Amino acid sequence: MKTFAEILKRAPARRIVTAPSPEGAALPDNLEEELLRRGHAVTAPEGGEEHSVKEACRLLKNRQADMLLQGNISLQRLFDLLEAEGILGKNPCFVSVFEDRVHHKLLLMSDTYMHDFPDLQQKIACLNRAIELAEALSMEKPKVAVLSAIETINPAIPSTSEAAVLSKMSDRGQLNALVEGPLDIDAVIQREAAELKGIKSPVPGDPDIILCPDIETAFALSQAFTFIGSFPTAGVLLGTFSPVIINPRLIPPAHKAVEVAIHALMQEGGDTG
Repeated sequence: MKTFAEILKRAPARRIVTAPSPEGAALPDNLEEELLRRGHAVTAPEGGEEHSVKEACRLLKNRQADMLLQGNISLQRLFDLLEAEGILGKNPCFVSVFEDRVHHKLLLMSDTYMHDFPDLQQKIACLNRAIELAEALSMEKPKVAVLSAIETINPAIPSTSEAAVLSKMSDRGQLNALVEGPLDIDAVIQREAAELKGIKSPVPGDPDIILCPDIETAFALSQAFTFIGSFPTAGVLLGTFSPVIINPRLIPPAHKAVEVAIHALMQEGGDTG
């Protein structure tokens, strides 16, 4: 798949529960209409924040609903309730999905919301989840660029050493992806720049996934792609026990139906979220 339109076309219909009420939430005005037009079922439990979210979680656990869509509730409050109900998971991560209009393909970036300064173990978890997402979007053996400040290993910059570990894990078949790192930003986006630095790899200039070293880098780069590059953008929360669609401010709400479709494709492929 190369476009959001393809994602929407291929995704199966799902049962969506919005909690609490979507009224006043950061959602497109015509979202429910669009979801219904695409064959999805949409319900919203009655009651206040806590009651409606708990009821939504009950529906998910009993397989009477397929995914939860955040309504008019703060993210922190929603996460607290989901954690109490056993839905959130221990190490969730967030992937921004871009429609790259330069290379005419989909591009994933992680972690753009959940982890401030992920350690190596968290990066491995986030990368594995991003790879699973890439596979659900028909990317076979995705190419991963592990971003850092420089392209050489420097013990004074931990992200360079962690990138090298991820790259070696890929070489030994521990990750189902072709991972290259550390790479600085010009080597990520331009193969010629990487070659001038002695890096010979199919990843530079054509990554499917960009793994960022920290939230500051991820947030700035994702916003540049969205608002300067004008790339259509969606966001996917991964690592939950049931699919949960959230509304962080860094993701414009225009493509919320795409986020539903992405989760539907992941469920179809056997992933729970």
